[in-house]
Amino acid sequence: MAKEYSIPPHFNEDLMKVLGEDKRPDYRWLIIGPERSGSSFHVDPNYNFAWNATIQGRKKWILYPPHIMPPGVMPQGTDGAQQQQEISLLQWFVKYYHDEDESSSKRLECVTEAGELMYVPRGWWHCVLNLEPCVALTHNVVTQRNL
Repeated sequence: MAKEYSIPPHFNEDLMKVLGEDKRPDYRWLIIGPERSGSSFHVDPNYNFAWNATIQGRKKWILYPPHIMPPGVMPQGTDGAQQQQEISLLQWFVKYYHDEDESSSKRLECVTEAGELMYVPRGWWHCVLNLEPCVALTHNVVTQRNL
């Protein structure tokens, strides 16, 4: 199935290709999830940026710049790839989403729908909440620009 899609031309450069498929870290996923599922806050590892193409459904994205820790998140490790969120993703929305503080003014958010593509810059904290049943393809990439 991975050979049945083509990478958008803006993301063709991928320095991890030099490792070969058998040695490179996982970098692409087909993600299928029900309404109210998603991913908690994290930073993509290995100096990656990511793109995510929503195939079906709608996804709400919350992003924070690298220098701003999302409320309720405690990083583990040096690259932020391992993290600990004290509460579930849905509880985060109830407890922190409507708070007006310094970090909320720096937060970016959007909703992607079927046929749209989301770009997540290297080092940015992000979480995703499926607003309805979703199917998406996500792909992590390392380029000269994000080293």
